[in-house]
Amino acid sequence: MLGMIGLLLACGDAQYVVESEGAIDDLEALDSFDEDNLNAASEVLDNKIEGEFDWFNHPDRFEEDFEYTYTALPLGGKISKTPWSGDYWAKNKGGISYRWQTGEKFDYTQYDFDQLKNMSVEEIALLSPAEKYDLYVGNYEYSLNSRAMSEGSLAEPSWSGYCHGWAPASDRFEEPEPITLTNPDGIEIPFGSSDIKALLTYFEAEVVRSSFVGHDWSAKTYGLGSLCTSGYILDPACHDTNPATFHLVLANRIGIQDIGFNMDVDKGYEKWNQPVYAYRSKLLTTRPPSPQSIEETVVEYILETEVHWAMEIHPTWETVLFTEQQSSASKTYTYSIEVDKDGLIIGGQWLTSTQQGDYVNIQQVWNDFATLDANDDGRPDLTDAEVNQQTWQYFEIPDYLWYQEEISLAYDFEALSGMYALLGNTSTSKDSLRGYFGALQDLVQ
Repeated sequence: MLGMIGLLLACGDAQYVVESEGAIDDLEALDSFDEDNLNAASEVLDNKIEGEFDWFNHPDRFEEDFEYTYTALPLGGKISKTPWSGDYWAKNKGGISYRWQTGEKFDYTQYDFDQLKNMSVEEIALLSPAEKYDLYVGNYEYSLNSRAMSEGSLAEPSWSGYCHGWAPASDRFEEPEPITLTNPDGIEIPFGSSDIKALLTYFEAEVVRSSFVGHDWSAKTYGLGSLCTSGYILDPACHDTNPATFHLVLANRIGIQDIGFNMDVDKGYEKWNQPVYAYRSKLLTTRPPSPQSIEETVVEYILETEVHWAMEIHPTWETVLFTEQQSSASKTYTYSIEVDKDGLIIGGQWLTSTQQGDYVNIQQVWNDFATLDANDDGRPDLTDAEVNQQTWQYFEIPDYLWYQEEISLAYDFEALSGMYALLGNTSTSKDSLRGYFGALQDLVQ
């Protein structure tokens, strides 16, 4: 298990950005390859990109009983439960303290008991998801709302939020229906579908995750790959997840087991975690082992795989599954699968196609750009930053794959010891937060 808790704290529309001067933006699509360049990468680069499973990418880190035989794996599949679209509750709006129907965030008035008794059900319906939960359990000090508000600020980047909670929640829970509940003092509190989605999202993102010793209730997170923080495509963290691992996870979890998983779909710095629910692979060609393949390889399969996931949307009162408001997206990935004499998958490489119909890997593309000398002056035409930028343009690479243990909602609610019990990030506040969410089960029909 990786230390994924700190890696999953973002979501949104990400764009890969590299700073460079004079980068070639309209380069013809890889039409300058020659045989010397294709096979000379090791003469230019010291760090040959390997296709075998490393510690961060071994499929056993996900599950030890995967099927590895290439011919036994389905080339497509879709899980029976489609994950629902939902908001990622951006931190620059206050997360789940955001009054999504009125647009109010951070600086708004919270109502005391006397005011609430005189408010209509329609007025109470406009409060934030966190406020509604506080009111439902009879907490007029709004402890959860205060915690959620303290975790964000107007200065947060727009992509920073809780999609690391939405992704597993949408995969695990049925889409919640709107419901009206009554608190201990007789106040009726209407919850829209997205109010409950927000609370389920926060439950998966913040409530059941803990790194404190002794929290045996904490959900473990299992991950493959590592974070691409450098933006440098030759950085091992930026060209994983290994494509063979990627294919094994798709085929085993979705194709065989009917189970989804989550994926950071952006290859750059920003983290966009999406619940994956379908894939379709197409065999493009087979070829003998290439100079870059693992020594035990006897054949390479070149695949093109389209992967589908649910997308974030703005909050809604009603459910969205199987309506026009449900949103999804997909990307197509090209890679090799390296197979040994027993027919077992042992590794692979991310690939792109040339205009001549060849399939080349990251190192070969880098090498071609790094040795480009169009004016024959004996010096490379591109800086390292420019080579990096050009190479990135030809590859789609998922940053990491992960899933989270399911923790039951069926436990007793525990009232807070004081109005500040949820503030901060201590072992005690985490225990209090988990106990405080014991009433969440009442909202899930």
